[in-house]
Amino acid sequence: MGLDCRIDAMSARTAAAASGACAFFLVGVVTSLAQGVPPWDSRCDARGCSHSRALSESATLRRIATVSVLTEAQATGATLAVALPLGLALEPGVQFVLGDTVWPAPFKVCFPDGCSAAITLDEAMLAQLLSAPDIAVRYFAFNDGRAIMIDAPLGGLAEAVASRRP
Repeated sequence: MGLDCRIDAMSARTAAAASGACAFFLVGVVTSLAQGVPPWDSRCDARGCSHSRALSESATLRRIATVSVLTEAQATGATLAVALPLGLALEPGVQFVLGDTVWPAPFKVCFPDGCSAAITLDEAMLAQLLSAPDIAVRYFAFNDGRAIMIDAPLGGLAEAVASRRP
C-alpha cells in the first residue's frame, strides 16, 4: 500500500535542494492543493532572476520538491528546474508535463539532501509555461521504478517573471 502524499505550495528561499523523504513510499500521483498558494519567491541580481515555489506534504509540511524558473538578464528564454528528494531513479530523469507536452530533463547534480534536474526553455516554451495553470513533474522511484507525479501550481508565475525581469 502506498502513502497518499498531498502537497501544498509554500514559498521557497532557494532552488538548491529539497528535503523530505516521500519518494520511497509514493505510489501513483501526488497532487497539490492550489488553495492558499503563496506568491513565488523571486530573487534578482544583475545577471538574472530566480522564481521558486516549494511543494510540501500537507500532513507533515515536509518539503518534497522545489520548482524554479531562472531567467537571465540578456536572454529571452529561461531554465526550468526542480529539486527532489533522494530515493529516485536517476537514469530516467524527470519529465515536465504540460497537457500533452512532455519535456524530458536529465538530473544535473545530487547533494546529500536531494537531486536537481533542469532544462533550457526557448521563448516559445517559456510562453507555454507562463500561460499554463500548473505543471506536472514526473519522476521515478529508485526501489521499484514507479512513476511519481507532482502537480505544481503556476498561478502568479507569469506576473512574477514579467515584474522581475532585470
